[in-house]
Amino acid sequence: MRAVRICGFWVIVGVLCLAFDRPLARWMLDGGLPGDVRALFHRVEAFGHTYGLICIAITVYLLDVGRRNRVAGMVGAFAAAGIAADLVKICVWRVRPCRMEDVMASTSSYYGNLITAETDRLTIALDSTYHSFPSAHTACAVALAFALGKMYPQARTWFYFLAAMCALNRIDGGAHFASDVCWGAALGYGTAATMALVNWEPVALRLSWHSNQNRIRGPVFLDGKLG
Repeated sequence: MRAVRICGFWVIVGVLCLAFDRPLARWMLDGGLPGDVRALFHRVEAFGHTYGLICIAITVYLLDVGRRNRVAGMVGAFAAAGIAADLVKICVWRVRPCRMEDVMASTSSYYGNLITAETDRLTIALDSTYHSFPSAHTACAVALAFALGKMYPQARTWFYFLAAMCALNRIDGGAHFASDVCWGAALGYGTAATMALVNWEPVALRLSWHSNQNRIRGPVFLDGKLG
């Protein structure tokens, strides 16, 4: 239920952001933020990128032997969030803020969807120009933060802070509207929470059971010798 409430919260925030999506995007594109802040956002973008995931996964695997069994779940949550976001992008078309003036003169950023479109469905569906909704980087970053927070609860706030920085970079660069980022956060959190229910917890229970069984059995003797 907690995951549902959090996802619902970000969906609602995304709806509210629709009121100022375009003014905020224009302000960002016009260099509204200081250069140093923009540079910082740009560097943290890797937290929502595959390259960042690979570096983090290798680091956890090498340094934390006790949590190696969690790396696969972390990678799975990241990948599932990215795939889910990309599927939505293909089906629902929204023009990226940085391309609004190039492709349409209307005040709406919504361009159509895969079901009701009459022509050029495949061309538009695969064109990154129309992939503003939702933010896949944000979805992946939030899913990664969720997974890392489960592994290292003491640093959970830090992980979500990195995800927020990644999300702000997507707005600052004109890749997404603020609402796209909020909806991406909801998608990423929901995906990771679902993965946690169907993957990590059963694995942890199985490992705990085997560990308990080994302790109960104690040492094994073969022909009078310790085996």
